[in-house]
Amino acid sequence: MKVVDLTLAKRLCIRGTATKSLYGSTSLAASKTLSMPPQPAYAAAFCPRARQIHSTPTAKSFGMLTNPFGTIKLKMSKIDHARVAYESCSLQFYEGNKLLEKFKLADNLQSWFHVTVLHIWMYSSQLKTQGPDGKEMCQEVFATLLLDIEIRLTQAGVRTNLDRITSELISIYYGQILAYDEGLSLGSDAVLASALWRNIFDANNEEVTAQDLVKLVEYVRIQLQHLDGKNLLDLNNPVGFLQL
Repeated sequence: MKVVDLTLAKRLCIRGTATKSLYGSTSLAASKTLSMPPQPAYAAAFCPRARQIHSTPTAKSFGMLTNPFGTIKLKMSKIDHARVAYESCSLQFYEGNKLLEKFKLADNLQSWFHVTVLHIWMYSSQLKTQGPDGKEMCQEVFATLLLDIEIRLTQAGVRTNLDRITSELISIYYGQILAYDEGLSLGSDAVLASALWRNIFDANNEEVTAQDLVKLVEYVRIQLQHLDGKNLLDLNNPVGFLQL
């Protein structure tokens, strides 16, 4: 394991998209300290809403025309599989590896979002290597994230500017994905640590130590190694994260 140079990591923070507040000046600011429920917020409403989102048929193949019910059934199986994968990512904050406790993160929507995005990135990194079906699954997991965010914001009392807030979250999501991709492609723990420092710990948190960064970088590397080579498209044998 390489020793992370904290000074270097901080200098590298100018690369990629720095973490922004999820709340801006909207009414959500008042809910920053709101303790979020451990279960995915969409759990009760997911199935009917997901079917509404994904109900528009597109005849992309002859099979869709000749066996529409079979195609729709397969589509719904993929949506359900994406939901299971997403739950595995979103629950690492509270349950699973309990990163909230391990890294003394704030118990709010912002911290949950950043940790969930990190795990979606790790999961999607392997999915993207598994052809068109893997890329499609990535999109389904992302769609589930957006649905969960919308419900969580509504439960937090946000009634206005939902479109603007969601748009900002999407921008933050892609900025973080690109930052993590850079650390992975370069094989640099310093670059990866910089991205984690900005997005997970918040670059303004002076209590973060080099040891904290080393532990989180090691956690990410172990999970990536665990997922590497796994068939994440096997609907009968879903793959989750290691409990460390």
